[in-house]
Parts: sequence; C-alpha cells; structure tokens
Amino acid sequence: MVSLSGAEIVILIVALAAYSLLFLLVAQALRKGVRVVKQGEVMVLERFGKYKATLKPGLHYIFPFVEEPRSMDWREQSAAAAPSSNQDGSGLNDKTEAESESSKELTSSGTEIRRVRKDTVDIREHVLDFGKQHVVTKDTVPVQVDALMYFRVMDPRTAVYSVRSLPDALEVLTHSNLRHIIAHLTLDDAFASRALINSILLESVRPEAERWGVQVNAVKILNISVPQDIKSAMELQIKEERERRAAILVADGEREAAIVKSRGDAARTVLSSEGKKAALISRSRGEAEARMLTSEAEAECVRAMKDSVSDVGVRATDYLSALQYLQSLEGLSTRGDKCDVVMLPADSLPSQSE
Repeated sequence: MVSLSGAEIVILIVALAAYSLLFLLVAQALRKGVRVVKQGEVMVLERFGKYKATLKPGLHYIFPFVEEPRSMDWREQSAAAAPSSNQDGSGLNDKTEAESESSKELTSSGTEIRRVRKDTVDIREHVLDFGKQHVVTKDTVPVQVDALMYFRVMDPRTAVYSVRSLPDALEVLTHSNLRHIIAHLTLDDAFASRALINSILLESVRPEAERWGVQVNAVKILNISVPQDIKSAMELQIKEERERRAAILVADGEREAAIVKSRGDAARTVLSSEGKKAALISRSRGEAEARMLTSEAEAECVRAMKDSVSDVGVRATDYLSALQYLQSLEGLSTRGDKCDVVMLPADSLPSQSE
C-alpha cells in the first residue's frame, strides 16, 4: 500500500478540486451554449449587448458570457382554469396562488392571459384578445366593444428592438383607433356596420404595426354591449317596430284583398253583361229567323190557296176576308167575359137600302 505524505495529499485534493471546477465550467458552458430553436420560432442573438444574428430553427451553439439571446415580453393565452380551494390551509399553497394571480389576467371572454418573457420570437400567426373596451358613440351612448386581432411577426429583429412590449403596443394602438372610429358612428350604425368597422380598423392599424415588423391580417369585432337601460329601450323600440310592421302588413293585405275582390266583381259584371248581350242577340236572331220562316210559310200558303180558289171563280181576297170573319166569330163565342152573342142569318136583317 502506497503511503502519501501530507503535501502530496494536499496536491491531490487541489487537483481533484480543479478538475471538478473545470468539469462544472464545461458543463455550464455546454448548458448555456447549446440552444435548440423550435420550428415556427427564431432567436435574436446579441454579442456584448449588440445585435449579431437571427438564429433559424435547429441546433445552435452560442458562446456563454459573450453571446446571449435577446428576450422579449409576450402574452400566452389559454382557457381559464377553475380556481382551486385551499383545503389544508397551509401557507405554501396561499403563496403559490397569490403568485399565480399576480402574473395572470382574465379577459371578458374567459381567456386566461399570462405574461412571460421569452428568449425566442414566435413567427406563427397569433390572436390577441383585448377584452371589453369602453367607448362612446356619436350619440353619446357608452358601449363596451370586444375585439380580436390576428397578426404575425414578419421581422423579428424590428419587433424586438423597435418596441418595449409588442402585445401591449398592439393593444393600445387598436384601442385608440377603435375609439376614434366608434366616436364617428351612432349606436344603430355601430350595430349595423361591423364589417365596415373591421375594414376601417384594419386599414388604420396595419401601417402603424408594420413599423414594428408585424403584419396585421385581421381585426374582428366580437361583441358590442350596451347598458341595461339602453338595452331595455332598444328592445321596446324593436317590439314597437315589429308591431308597426305587422299592422302595415295587415293593412296592405286587406288593401290587396279589396283590390282583387273589386277586380273580380268588375270582371264578373263584364262577363255577365257580355253573356246577356250574346243571349239577347241570339234570341233576336232566332225570333227574326222564326218570323221570316213564318212569313215565307204564310206566303206559300196564300199562293197555294189562290191557285185553289181561282179554279172555282172566287177571288183570293174574298176568301181570306170570309176566313178572317169566321175566325172573328169564333173568338167572340169563346170569350171568357160575360157577353151574349146571338147568331142570325144575314138575309133576315133588313137591308140598308130599305
């Protein structure tokens, strides 16, 4: 067994300590120097506090204590979690909850916003929920407007160095332009012109955001809320408007029905008159034709009778006169009124000459 003197033991301990320190320095350098940039993110790298490069997704090595990534303030949005209750009453749980509440915010839509400081810049499309913003319309009605913004970081270097907190700057820019737009619209115009508000807001926000290396793709108005008294008045107005429209529709229906009925009565009258006219014309033509046929038959009868009586030396006019005389006598005897008729031979009466 090798025996070591006191000096050798001291040297061995110093060597082990040096090697351990060297190992720790190398490990720390590797831990701080090796960086992995994920897909959809970039890293702004600085050397001695000055911009050096923008690292793309992949594996990179940076020199510790010489180079370091530039961090930026960011917002992370997620669904709000239900508040946890402290069952055991320990002080540790109370402290954890207090720290969580101080670093988190809740929007009007229930989205939880957590403020973080990141070493990388996310270049994917982001959604910012601004919550409800108090504005006043042109007709002095206070409303609350809930808006969303869709944007993407196009120039990470400009986004990091040109503004202190990019999400807060975009929020303030959107709010100021939204107040200006709503102030020039009445309440009814604001409700009816959401697409117009979105278009104007996008056109006013986009040029300002480009100075920060950000491309704003869309700004959407989610909801416009009014106070309860204004809401009740609007509901009453809508109800009265619907009743007025219903009364107008009923009146229009009755008017159209009366017009259609009058047109039907007029058409029926015209058709009835045309029918009576046609029937009268047909009856007149029938009677005329009947009279013509009767006249022709009588004429033919007179001709036949003339030919018959001319053979016996009697004139046709005498025969017709005698025939009409006999028919007259027959009519006298068949009268229904009270009269006495006495038939005497003609030769029994004294002649006029006597």
